[in-house]
Amino acid sequence: MQVFSKKNNFNCHPYLILVLCLYFLIIWSVNLGIAPGLHGDEAWSGLKANEISKVGIHNLNGMNYYTGMLQALVADLSFKIFGLGIIQLRIPSVVFNCIGLLVLGFTFIKKKQRNWFIFFLIILSQSSLYVLSPRIAWEVNTFTLFLFSILFLSLWELLQKKEAENKFWTIIFFLVNVIGTYNHLIFSSISVSCFAALLFWTLYHRSSSHKALLIILAINFVNMLCLFLAMRYAFDHFNTVTNFTLPFIIILVMYLEVLLFRKVVLWDIKINLLKIPQLVIKGVLTLSLLMFSIFHGRAFIEVLSAYKLFLQVYSYEISPVFQITMLSCSAVFIFYLGVFMYKDFNNNSHSIIVFLIMSYCGVLNLYTLTSSFRYYLIIYIIIAFYLSYNVSKDPLKSIPLLLSFFIAFIVISYIQIAVLSTSTRPMRATKFYIGNDQIETSEHFLPKESLIDFLKKNKTGILEDFTDNHFFIEKPVEFYYLIDPWEQKTENKAIVKYDFTNPGTGFILQIKKNGD
Repeated sequence: MQVFSKKNNFNCHPYLILVLCLYFLIIWSVNLGIAPGLHGDEAWSGLKANEISKVGIHNLNGMNYYTGMLQALVADLSFKIFGLGIIQLRIPSVVFNCIGLLVLGFTFIKKKQRNWFIFFLIILSQSSLYVLSPRIAWEVNTFTLFLFSILFLSLWELLQKKEAENKFWTIIFFLVNVIGTYNHLIFSSISVSCFAALLFWTLYHRSSSHKALLIILAINFVNMLCLFLAMRYAFDHFNTVTNFTLPFIIILVMYLEVLLFRKVVLWDIKINLLKIPQLVIKGVLTLSLLMFSIFHGRAFIEVLSAYKLFLQVYSYEISPVFQITMLSCSAVFIFYLGVFMYKDFNNNSHSIIVFLIMSYCGVLNLYTLTSSFRYYLIIYIIIAFYLSYNVSKDPLKSIPLLLSFFIAFIVISYIQIAVLSTSTRPMRATKFYIGNDQIETSEHFLPKESLIDFLKKNKTGILEDFTDNHFFIEKPVEFYYLIDPWEQKTENKAIVKYDFTNPGTGFILQIKKNGD
């Protein structure tokens, strides 16, 4: 199975790669401490990092059972190097995303696929999801692109060589999946989808050409299941000694798994002899697409059209003209994706990627039926890989798609410049619907500087009369206090409410003294 052809009739200038990478570095780092406002989840990671630096790690789980402590650990390292601050809290996200791009660039250029990488960067540059997410210090934003890049490199190496003889990249593949899943459970959806896609592809084409890779994916699936159960039921009970020895135990287990794999791969397992009708496999994959369309389709289109992401993260209300423009670009994106997938489905060389996209659409529904824009980081990057490959073969056949990329890039860049060029832009808190009528809000990303100045001026840090979950106000205030403490008088209490009506700071702030 040759997943991608090396034939390419179009050559892009190599310096375009440098220009695009520089664009990402600028767009991810300019005014990093100002926009967006500090989110409660980011502040939690910063506070946890400070706790780790003082008392160490006493819990392997993060904010919940399906996340780990990697974000807090890299924040702790950043604080040790650069000191406490919001920029310092977000630097690791920018750094790891940049490293992810470098690893992908190394992989593509090493495999003589420079044009493919350039068009991949172009697609990423007009994605509000990947323009905005590295600016927010969430675990999925920080590590998804980085870990995906290593996963992609390891898979490519396993595909290009005899899997049974590639011990190093097999261990890397296992290790990256464990780290990514520990960071956030949703990362495991990549390898689970790869397993399902390759199994479906093997049965559909009745080919055993990648039996070894299928066995690797099956072993990895067991790893993911065991890790999930440990995160769900055991990690809260581990002690400091266990926390220290666990990484060494995991690496040892993976080495033993590779030895086991080298034995199992010699067995005469003839998966291709299972005669499942192709119509059944088509039906399962079509059902996967249908379920994704029902539960995630609308939200994914909102990711492509960008304006609700900017509304949530920047409280930036886009004009109807821009909304229609971005929706039109999204329609072109979906149209070309559908055309390429339909054409490649029965092509033995390229169909595995189509199987992967369709399988992932089904697998994501097993992880979550709710909408959150961060959940689409993985599916977007997989689709970006696929689209960029098809476009790179002959860009002249995809002129409307490339034009839509250019228009979306101009709109997104305009908004970024409008937001990042000033720190005093009037805004208001907003509530809106995403996906299947799920309520989302911009209030948690409001800049907190005006609130902190108010608290300092009135010498208080005691908050009450919230209009929403107090976590998203209290944690940022605690982190600001950690950075720069101020005098607080117990008799003064701040009443904090969100302003949904008048553009300004987004807050309605009042002071309440004892006896009032």
